[in-house]
Amino acid sequence: MEKKRLSCIFSYITHLIKFKDQHSMDGAASARNHQFPSIIRQKFFEMFNPETRRLSVDKIDLLISYVLVLTLYADDFRTFPADVSNDLRMNPATVKSHYRNLGCKMEREKNKYLVTLSVPLEFPQPKRKFRNR
Repeated sequence: MEKKRLSCIFSYITHLIKFKDQHSMDGAASARNHQFPSIIRQKFFEMFNPETRRLSVDKIDLLISYVLVLTLYADDFRTFPADVSNDLRMNPATVKSHYRNLGCKMEREKNKYLVTLSVPLEFPQPKRKFRNR
């Protein structure tokens, strides 16, 4: 059951990356012949709504966030950003920045960076200011 769940996650990640490649300048050739299941293609067009052949910067960032969250989920919330940056054709520093924006912490492990996300998530409590009357 676990292998089936992981295979579905990795398949979805692959489709997300190929969709990004098809709608961006840098990877269109690698995704040219990729076949999307119709339901996934329809869902991606609803989620990312490419008005033209190219996705907007905001939509690319959203797509990257989906990929990063799925990789964290698949790897028990610990992953190496270098592997993901190769798949996304992005600079590793940019991918690390995206992970930090998601609330992840960076650790060094065997001369590589490891990204971790502590779960359950703990959000900072808002500070309340009281007025003296």
